Amino acid sequence: MTIRGQFQQTPFPALCLEIWRSRLTGVLKIQLPDYPSEIIFQEGDLALTLEVIDRTRFLEFLATQVKSIEKKFIMSLDQKALSVSFVRSLIENSQLPAQLIWNYLRDFYLTSIQPLFELSEGNFSFLPHSHLPRGTLLIKLSSPEVVQQGIFRIQNSEQFQKFYPDKTVTIKLQKNSLPLPQLSEPAKYLLHLLAAPITLEELLRLSQLGEQETYRLLFLFSCFKMVNLSLAKTISRFQPASPQKLAQTIDLFLEKSALIFKYLSKEIGPVAANIIQKSISEGKSSLPAIFSEVEIDENGRINFGRVFKSGIAYASPETQAQIIEGLNELLLTQVLAVKKTLGDDHELRLIEALRSFSK
Repeated sequence: MTIRGQFQQTPFPALCLEIWRSRLTGVLKIQLPDYPSEIIFQEGDLALTLEVIDRTRFLEFLATQVKSIEKKFIMSLDQKALSVSFVRSLIENSQLPAQLIWNYLRDFYLTSIQPLFELSEGNFSFLPHSHLPRGTLLIKLSSPEVVQQGIFRIQNSEQFQKFYPDKTVTIKLQKNSLPLPQLSEPAKYLLHLLAAPITLEELLRLSQLGEQETYRLLFLFSCFKMVNLSLAKTISRFQPASPQKLAQTIDLFLEKSALIFKYLSKEIGPVAANIIQKSISEGKSSLPAIFSEVEIDENGRINFGRVFKSGIAYASPETQAQIIEGLNELLLTQVLAVKKTLGDDHELRLIEALRSFSK
């Protein structure tokens, strides 16, 4: 269920809108240094949670915004926040109104994700979840509104051209497309030019906006699927896996688990089952609820229990995502049990065996 792609094929704003159209909840992971590593979505909208805020950077940002408060005082709140939420600490100790803090949180978040709109390379992966932990959501932002605002703030306007290399292509307005949250006068003007099919070359010649701003609005229209020029070229994995595919994934997990048990048993004997069971029990609290009855028997076979078996019968896409996430976590738990028992060298050998097994 993990959705993977590349930003050179699916730019960040187009990706956000695809997630929004599918009303997905989950985590977008970005595998690039110096960029936000995780973006949270709830039912398709961007979600600012306690976990994703860089506390130190936010406090530094706040110090530049609030002139009446000394930076030294604001930074001292960082220490007070070690035992409680730093947002709560701010409200209780800074005398700033809660609404003002929320405004600054929103501004800081939008500033921190703006560089993602400029990305033209790098990989991403999106792991759906069924819900966010209660109490962690601070602000929920409309993805269409954030996307429109983010596109207008892109500074490197020359990047838009690369998405439209063929100037002979005919541009047509799409029926029943997602409307823009706000329709600016320049956008109205360009839509008027697009009232009838027109080639990109002719559009650039007629437009009084100039090439760069015409390309910017065309990019905006493409992300919102208002025109027939698609940008989301890798978003093709939002459909749930078939029951057969899910069953194959579970079977593969069981075979890998059997390999881990066999490896550990060869080194330490029958006590291997107890060690793996202890490791699973300790990590069970972090697993999805569908794994509440998981355990290992004396022969080393994983038993998922009745809750799991009934849950996969008609698993929704969200449940399937939980299953895949839980299986990955369980596999990692077993590998770590080997590492703790036998050491790093054995862990490396086991991982290599699992890789060979996968091939």
